[in-house]
Amino acid sequence: MAFFGRAGGHGATEAMGLARDALQIDFRKMSYVEVAADGKSARIGGGATVKQVVEALEAVGKRTGEHLRPPLASPSHV
Repeated sequence: MAFFGRAGGHGATEAMGLARDALQIDFRKMSYVEVAADGKSARIGGGATVKQVVEALEAVGKRTGEHLRPPLASPSHV
């Protein structure tokens, strides 16, 4: 049997409309972010949003890798 996961909302309506004889697994209640006491790792639930992850990391003085990369182009080069 085919299955698909649902965590947020992007594409959920379209995917449900296309699915036939499939099982939907809803991860929305698994929306937790637990940063380890030493700050070196985190447990992130399948339903957590990017916003939740960023906020949980910032609350303990951490940042995601996305925020560490330089921008692809600055306004002066556009």
